[in-house]
Amino acid sequence: MKRIAYTLAALATAIVLVLASCNKEEEVLPRVGLAKDYLAVRLEPLTFECQLEGDSYRWEEQSYIPEGEAAPKELNTTISKKKKVVAVFDHVGIYSMNFYYNEGKEDAIKLSFKVKVEREPTPYSAYISDVLEYKPAPGYFVNPRIKGIKTFDEKL
Repeated sequence: MKRIAYTLAALATAIVLVLASCNKEEEVLPRVGLAKDYLAVRLEPLTFECQLEGDSYRWEEQSYIPEGEAAPKELNTTISKKKKVVAVFDHVGIYSMNFYYNEGKEDAIKLSFKVKVEREPTPYSAYISDVLEYKPAPGYFVNPRIKGIKTFDEKL
C-alpha cells in the first residue's frame, strides 16, 4: 500500500515538474539605466541617459495629462535620437514617455516611463524682487565736478 502511495506521489511530482518546465520564459531585457517614474520641476532640466551602447536611440513624448484634468492630450513628439537627452517640461502634469533602443536587430526595445512635473517652489516673476549688489559704470559719479561747467547731477 505504501509502495502505491509513493509511486502516485512520484508520478504527480513528475507531472507537475513537466508542466512547470513547459512555461514560456520571459525575455530578459538589458539594463538600460532608466527608472519607471521620474519627478521633475517645471522649467528645470531633467537628464535621461541610456547605459547601453547601440545602433539607434529614440526618445519621445507620448501623451500629457494636465494638472487637474483626467483626459490625456496626445503629443507623439520625438524629443531626440541621441543616447543622452536633456528635457525641459513647461507644463505641470504627468508626461508619458517612450524610449526605443536598437542594437542592430530588426525589432527595437521599447521602454515606457512617466515623468511627473510639479510647480516650482518659488514662482517665476518678470520683475526684480531684490537688488543684491550695485556697481556703477566706470566714470559714473566717480570723477569730481569740473568748476565752471554745468552738470546734470542734481536731476539724476
